[in-house]
Amino acid sequence: MWKSKRLENELNNVLEINEQLRKTNRKLEEKNEYSDNLLENIDNIVNSDYKILGIRKTKKNQEEVIVYRADTQDKYSLYLKNGYHKRNNYDYSINVTYNTMDNEFIINSIPHKNISQGYGSVLMDELFNQADKLYVKRISGKLIARVDSYHEKRLIGFYQKKYGFKIDTKNDYIEWVKKEDRTSQ
Repeated sequence: MWKSKRLENELNNVLEINEQLRKTNRKLEEKNEYSDNLLENIDNIVNSDYKILGIRKTKKNQEEVIVYRADTQDKYSLYLKNGYHKRNNYDYSINVTYNTMDNEFIINSIPHKNISQGYGSVLMDELFNQADKLYVKRISGKLIARVDSYHEKRLIGFYQKKYGFKIDTKNDYIEWVKKEDRTSQ
């Protein structure tokens, strides 16, 4: 009886270890699939004549995303692709015009899709990074994609509270001016 109890305990230990190995193997397979998809996505972006700006993590879900842009003179549109998804199209974008005469970015559109994923924040952070590199003094645009009052409050929170934009809701206008330039206006 003592031996059968011992064998039963050892068998349970072996089964538990086997299950842990299966779980570890699944995680490794998922990481391998993710790495393959990430590399394929990077390859597709580079081969489509886009410039990769970096791989970032969303604050919300800690998803790794690829941030890139088209390499043209006046268009400074930023794109984001979830590194895991294996698709040819982007997951989120900010369509921006770079006005070199006035050294400003004009936000033309931010598509209303994939909201609450942290993608808009990643791209807006990158837009500010690019603005610093190019010494952009002003970012402006329309209060874009108003759907309902709840969404409007979210947009105002996003632009005003998170990024310091001034908002004119009557004219649907947003504007951010670099601090050292605010006194000259």
